[in-house]
Amino acid sequence: MQKRANIDTIGLDFDATVVRGGFPDIEKAVEVPNAIETIKKLIEVGYTLVLWTCREDQKHIEKRWLQDAVDYLKENDIDIKYINETPEEFEFREEGINRKIVTDIYIDDRSFPYCGVNWDFIGWMLLDATDQEFNSARRKLNEAPEDFLEWFSKENT
Repeated sequence: MQKRANIDTIGLDFDATVVRGGFPDIEKAVEVPNAIETIKKLIEVGYTLVLWTCREDQKHIEKRWLQDAVDYLKENDIDIKYINETPEEFEFREEGINRKIVTDIYIDDRSFPYCGVNWDFIGWMLLDATDQEFNSARRKLNEAPEDFLEWFSKENT
């Protein structure tokens, strides 16, 4: 298990990526299978994770939706340093201007081509796959996303 040489920073969505259901009520959410375990391994081998979520706190109605997500991760022993912001080593904009974050990749349930968030696949790609396997999987995903997870399951059983 090791970090990929060409990927350092990962943008991580929260709802429907780390947890499912209950948005914005975190009490009703359940973990996406293997999300927490895989995120811990990604951090352990040296990836920098940026929580990139639409959640935000609503002070005027006393809702802490973003803080709920941060707290959920902390309760699961995951401390995210960057929350909806680009890590300082990549920041090139004026202070206070935060739009799209700068990362090497994004893990998000709304990605395209869409094949769902599968943490077994994400862990394999970012921690275990050889360069040849990684490149082959990326090609297959781009060529036929609808068949991809079936291919992945056959290759890894």
